Amino acid sequence: MNASLVYYLLHLLMGVLAGTRPLREDLRTATAFLAALIFLVHPMMTMAVSYISQRFTSLATLFYLLAVTAYLMARVRFEADRHSRSGSVLYGCAMLSTLLAVRTKEITFTIPVVLAALELLALQGSVFSRRRFVFVVPFAVLAMLIPLAIFGPELGLIPR
Repeated sequence: MNASLVYYLLHLLMGVLAGTRPLREDLRTATAFLAALIFLVHPMMTMAVSYISQRFTSLATLFYLLAVTAYLMARVRFEADRHSRSGSVLYGCAMLSTLLAVRTKEITFTIPVVLAALELLALQGSVFSRRRFVFVVPFAVLAMLIPLAIFGPELGLIPR
């Protein structure tokens, strides 16, 4: 599932890179397939699959990739039509995936950073537009659940 999401994310990303001419469809497909294949068969992945305690990493990666892919798809739809219903559904899916990711493993704390980088590097528009980063703010709020869960009980913010 994660390799499929890597394929789809790279294929989508190569089609929307800001300021560049999109690659031909066959090159996009081949490049995304090769990268997803490397992701799938890389020896580093055996640790996440063979150790029970590392299964959380695979699950967090699934939610992470789903959140980034859904976010990118939503932003592409919003660029075409600001009131896109499918864009709103995809944006909600990205937020739900982020919530599930931050509740699965702490490594997903970087989701807002990756989404902000996508806004800057991949999507069209003014670099200094505040409107672009309004889309990222809810993800930063969701990421704050991680330090709250870790330090909240010690600080008396949430009951034990």
